[in-house]
Amino acid sequence: MGRSYPTRAPGLLTRGLNLDRWRATGWYGRAVRLAAAVLLVLLLGVGLGTVIDRLLLDADRPELRGGGTLANLPDGPVEVRAETVHLPEGFRSRHSHGGPTLNSVVSGRVEITDAAGTRQYGPGEFFFEPGDVPHMITVLAAVRLDVIRLLPAGAAPTTEVPYSRRVSARPTGRAHARGAGVCPQ
Repeated sequence: MGRSYPTRAPGLLTRGLNLDRWRATGWYGRAVRLAAAVLLVLLLGVGLGTVIDRLLLDADRPELRGGGTLANLPDGPVEVRAETVHLPEGFRSRHSHGGPTLNSVVSGRVEITDAAGTRQYGPGEFFFEPGDVPHMITVLAAVRLDVIRLLPAGAAPTTEVPYSRRVSARPTGRAHARGAGVCPQ
């Protein structure tokens, strides 16, 4: 005949894990909720870590570099807009912005001309343009810019400025802005 085993054998291990008593005191429910919360936090952490890893280590995106000093910021609340701008090679525009505009060159090459001179920017480089300061952009190679605009209430993102004797170039193409539907730069 087979041996029968008691369902609750006396001993240290089973005395410490008396589930009936644990359930009756409410600890069982708390422990299950705590375990579920810990599991949820771990899963969210892994998911968030994966997303951040993909954003930060995107093989197609160059490392960002550049900087400077913004002399002043708009007074009062500002609207913050982020968009991706694609401009074709040969595009030129003399314009100003309603507020500071921060630009990251993802691909391509641009030349910016303003009162301080002419500078070129390529993949991974960052530059900004203060608000209400006329400047010209010339696209040397089809470009993708990731742009952040800080716009005071009622300010236009971009306003074309008539060409002067100092900057004699004329626009040669039209821009295509993906996202906001405004004339970029």
